[in-house]
Amino acid sequence: MAGRQGAVVFSLLAAVLLGACLPAPAAAVVHLSTLPKALAVTASAKPAQVVHAGVDTLTVTWSLNTTEPAGADNAYKNVKVSLCYAPASQKDRGWRKSNDDLSKDKSCQFKLTQQAGAAFDVAGITGIHASIKVAAGVFSAFSVAALAFFFVVENRKKNK
Repeated sequence: MAGRQGAVVFSLLAAVLLGACLPAPAAAVVHLSTLPKALAVTASAKPAQVVHAGVDTLTVTWSLNTTEPAGADNAYKNVKVSLCYAPASQKDRGWRKSNDDLSKDKSCQFKLTQQAGAAFDVAGITGIHASIKVAAGVFSAFSVAALAFFFVVENRKKNK
């Protein structure tokens, strides 16, 4: 399948959302079009780039979409990443056919990884340290001194 007989074109579909984003039971019918766009997914491959099996490498990164409300990441336990055939590679190949019903979809046959969501909290700055106050004071004094210096220099140039 991955030999030199031709380049297999792959496209990374937002299949990261498969089973990862919905806390729905496994027996329920899940449609790709109904999944929330809760994850921002990027890949190292550029759009329309041909990726050759066994030759090229892909780097996939994902994060919670910034439009999601705070705490929305608590609902996501696992992230499943799949590699999918591009529409050009699905043409005239029924065994690679896309289907909005994810249980019938054949375009994403290659599971890359399934990992825990690794949710974490970021604590904001809780206080201002003395070193920051000293630096702010020094820079403020320098800016006033520089303003006064250049004011005097410009007045001397103007008066000559």
